[in-house]
Amino acid sequence: MLFRRRDVRHIGAITERIRALMSRQPGHSLCTAADSLELPAVGLARLLDARETADPAFVIEVITALAYESGVDPQWLLTGEYDGKIHRHVLMLGEDRSAQGRSAVHDFVDEQYRRLRRDAMLTWLPGHRSSRRSKARSRERVLSAFP
Repeated sequence: MLFRRRDVRHIGAITERIRALMSRQPGHSLCTAADSLELPAVGLARLLDARETADPAFVIEVITALAYESGVDPQWLLTGEYDGKIHRHVLMLGEDRSAQGRSAVHDFVDEQYRRLRRDAMLTWLPGHRSSRRSKARSRERVLSAFP
């Protein structure tokens, strides 16, 4: 049950970023957004409604659609942090405007999601160091060096 709660929080944070992004689109209705992203309007409405925990597979589909159709950085949607290298890679994959291009973006987003989930589950192991912790510690060291 411990892992499920962490996964639910993780999906919740991702869906909040998706909602924030979608709410900033002026003049777009849900149906228009679903059509432009090539997603089912009912599924998108359910995701944006936030009354229930989103299906991770559909969240991956939405991230894929936002990255492929709108050029959004999938890493930001997954983690809340921008990664220019990943963003450029996904944009290059998305240059193929065929079904294979969208599939390549989907596979990449799915792989990133699985990697982040795996890393999150392993952080409780003794001796496992998260890159986030080391960045925070180094930032603290720099700040403490200046009175």
